[in-house]
Amino acid sequence: MGLLPFDDATKAEMEELIKSILATFTTQYVKWTAIYMVKDAQEEALSKEKSKLRLLQRPKDQENSEPLKSGWITKEGGDVKNWKKRFLVAHSNCIPAYYEKESDPSDRKKKPKGVMNLCGYRVNTDPNAGKIRELTKLAEKMKIDISELPKPKEYPPLTFELNHHRRRCYFITCENQTDFDSWVKVFRDVCWRISVISL
Repeated sequence: MGLLPFDDATKAEMEELIKSILATFTTQYVKWTAIYMVKDAQEEALSKEKSKLRLLQRPKDQENSEPLKSGWITKEGGDVKNWKKRFLVAHSNCIPAYYEKESDPSDRKKKPKGVMNLCGYRVNTDPNAGKIRELTKLAEKMKIDISELPKPKEYPPLTFELNHHRRRCYFITCENQTDFDSWVKVFRDVCWRISVISL
């Protein structure tokens, strides 16, 4: 039993009427929106007043400023999953960069080995538990016993993950608990800052 007491002919007639209205509205809306956008842009271009819109630029001194943190870490490679020692520098521009040598960041001619654009990332301090959670959810969805799934790779102690649900995840291992805690704090700060800037 339907919610509305219409016969099939009335229902078909109403659907055709709605389609006709939407087709007309959509084309007219797009047409008139474009016309008024062009008109506004022409008026602004001919106006003696300066535009209210401004392109934001990163301050010139940010890259030259003291980094939030720098030091040696070991990170897992993106394509080849081996572990490499890198000198990591987190600047206030929210884009950490890593180098092969400690002297490379001060040399303007040296490009970083890589950078981390962390918009949309979060810090996971226990990647092993995170992988187990993901596998458990997958097993529940597929209605299979988790013991049937392959055992996930185990990460060494003092490893944290920079996790994104669709992009590459970064795995970083620190030499001691103090470095681990301070890098986690810096990356949480950077991830938060970049998410606020992106809004």
